[in-house]
Amino acid sequence: MKTSPYFLLIVNAFLAIGLTVLSFQYVQPKNCYRFCGGEQLPCPTRSCRFGEQKAGWPFPAFVDNPGGGSPTGGWGLLGPEDPPLGIPMILNVLFYSVELWMVIYVIQFLRHQVISPKLFFVSLPLNALMAVSLWFFYYIFAYVFEFPIIG
Repeated sequence: MKTSPYFLLIVNAFLAIGLTVLSFQYVQPKNCYRFCGGEQLPCPTRSCRFGEQKAGWPFPAFVDNPGGGSPTGGWGLLGPEDPPLGIPMILNVLFYSVELWMVIYVIQFLRHQVISPKLFFVSLPLNALMAVSLWFFYYIFAYVFEFPIIG
């Protein structure tokens, strides 16, 4: 049975977006529960400085924003007040898209089927557009409406 190229485009796009969203669960450093001020060297356990806690892999798409607003309980921690970064989010989606295309090409090779390399180049702009949509979704719902959807 021959696989449709459009089906592969759609599967690749949705899997790349899904893997990117799953990568937001990769928060480093873990177990930060309070802010570590500049005068404390080194920081006590379970505390982080401004901008130290990040979410996303391989490129951190969420970084603790050192804006220093109120309330102070969110300082040094990721939260709804930390907007997503657009370029790292697009790079994450494209990274996962390329990884998935490598898997698809290996599977098709093992099935003795050939996929046009043009399909790969068609999918990159599509996935970049979906990444911009994902960034817009996170920006609107997490940052503007302060709906906690990471971590």
